[in-house]
Amino acid sequence: MSTRPIIGVGNAEAQQTFLEENKGFLDEYPSLQAVIEQVFLNRTIHPPSDETREKVAHLPDDDPQVVAIEDRYRTDLIVYTLGRIAIDDFGELIVLAGNGWGIGAMKILRGMYERIVTATYIAKNPEASRAFGDSFWTHRLKLWNRLSAADPTIGERATSWVVETIKNEGKKAQERKHVSVCKACGQTKTVDAWTPLDLASMAKIAGKSLEDLYAYCYLDPTAHMHATGAGMAARMVHAGDAWLYKLDTTGEAHAALSLAHNLILHDLGIQNEYFDLGLDDLIQKRFDAYGPVWDKKESDDKPDAN
Repeated sequence: MSTRPIIGVGNAEAQQTFLEENKGFLDEYPSLQAVIEQVFLNRTIHPPSDETREKVAHLPDDDPQVVAIEDRYRTDLIVYTLGRIAIDDFGELIVLAGNGWGIGAMKILRGMYERIVTATYIAKNPEASRAFGDSFWTHRLKLWNRLSAADPTIGERATSWVVETIKNEGKKAQERKHVSVCKACGQTKTVDAWTPLDLASMAKIAGKSLEDLYAYCYLDPTAHMHATGAGMAARMVHAGDAWLYKLDTTGEAHAALSLAHNLILHDLGIQNEYFDLGLDDLIQKRFDAYGPVWDKKESDDKPDAN
């Protein structure tokens, strides 16, 4: 018995359906992509210049002027990079939605939303960039400790200065997480995550438009990320006296795509505002195009009253 060779990866039938049902979005996409490229491509985040550093060289590291310079550079890196990763998220989401994997697209949507909210929050609160930067070292230390526990010989195969750097920087980062003292018991309180705020609180600070998307772009998709009853129920269909596994998730694909399109517009707006790119008119045109694309799609999805 012979088998046909694999000549492509994906669901050709779902791809064709996606192309037919999302013509409005696909017509808008080239214009959107052109703005994305203008915002993100050929951009470099530079560290403080030698001249800037020389002006504060005589000051201690904790001087407000020194701290402000470092905060700005760190914030620039975080805001740009998180925003740029969200663009990749968008591409991955389109591929999943285009192949009928709606639940997969929703999972991507969650991380995309978290990155854009975090970038916006840090752009508005540059001092938060320090703890976010420290989270790299706390993660590396946690990972190293876990790997070492699973394989005690791993230290023998690792470069000694790398191990020492992870341990030293991780320890310092952990100590900086002692953010306050409990008034009742006098004990130092620590924060497990890089910020004491949950994402809903950060979204509120980021702005009402992102706050309003929290339930759709984070809370609901989170159920699909983990082993939850809600996530399981979303994959089941009750038919008669039996439960069947739900294969068709094109509805979720449609929702994820429209929400992701919305998030990308916010991403562009954040980059433009924070870095003062002067692209207000170009980005506004894409905001203006969003409504007609999806309002038309919603009307097309409704059954004919006649």
